[in-house]
Amino acid sequence: AIGDDRILDDLLAIYPELNSSDQAAVLRTIAQIDRRRFLDFAPTAFQTDERSVVSTLADILKKTPSLDAIEVLIIAARQAEDDSPQLTYSMQALGNTYSPQSREFLVELRDTGSEKKQELARNALQSLYYRSPAHSYAQQAVRSSSEGKKSQAVQQFTLAIEADSSYPQAFHGRGDAYRSQNEMEKALQDYNTLLKLDPKWPGGHASRGQTLSALARFEEALPDLDIAIKTQPDNADWYSARGHAYSMLEQFQPAEEDYRKALEL
Repeated sequence: AIGDDRILDDLLAIYPELNSSDQAAVLRTIAQIDRRRFLDFAPTAFQTDERSVVSTLADILKKTPSLDAIEVLIIAARQAEDDSPQLTYSMQALGNTYSPQSREFLVELRDTGSEKKQELARNALQSLYYRSPAHSYAQQAVRSSSEGKKSQAVQQFTLAIEADSSYPQAFHGRGDAYRSQNEMEKALQDYNTLLKLDPKWPGGHASRGQTLSALARFEEALPDLDIAIKTQPDNADWYSARGHAYSMLEQFQPAEEDYRKALEL
């Protein structure tokens, strides 16, 4: 409470000998006196299975608005074992630190990590998007769209994008609103941006594939519809859409197979 940077060397020297409660107290003290020193020491401090220490670290880092703090959390999550407290607390903290870096890492981990890491990444992404400055605009837009106010929904989704240009929900929602107004080229642009932000965004490939079909670009539509079916093999709409693309390309055998599958579902 009364110390300054002169006490830090002594605290760090005795840190390994302390119990977990006192280690957590030291971490809070270092962060209060010298953030840079804390960030430098945090990766070393993360190398423990003591939950109270790890939770303290994660709590301090999520309240430290800097790219360095986010990088420490990303490294901790990347290196952590599935059953470790480091993984759980670092992922929860990343879900509370909205930035392009944390979003990109969580998307990567959701798609390439272990089953446990993928689950934690999905949960963290939901928390992250909820904290986006675009969230409230997008919620208003969804309500407008459900009420049939498509032009108003486009305006509100645009406000969401202006507030956060890496918010995928807004691009998907605006693309759908454009498509409902038969503005297919604009819809396609939004779906392209969406899939650059998140190549595995739910429904993104299906929406782009259907839009490409509406633009009579059937050959281009097929890969997107293939991905949509692979992702959601029980969705009859995707088989029907791909069957339509095949039939327009005069590939009638696969078209008939897709139509039959759609009817079966």
